[in-house]
Amino acid sequence: MPSRKSKSDKKTETHQKNLPAETKIMQPVVREAQEGILVHFYLACGHMITMRKEDLEESSPSSIECWACEEANKKR
Repeated sequence: MPSRKSKSDKKTETHQKNLPAETKIMQPVVREAQEGILVHFYLACGHMITMRKEDLEESSPSSIECWACEEANKKR
């Protein structure tokens, strides 16, 4: 007898199909350095993300979305 999938199983399956387009890779901030209006965040993955102070939602985030890791995952 074939197993029946519940609605939540179907939602999860659909979400997983769309996952690569939606994946946000958050990396812990190892250290940060301020330089004028810029803040450099050194991440655990080895990448550095630079942002303007005024663009930060919080003063010292513990983790940041790493767009470089996201791009590397797209190429795999």
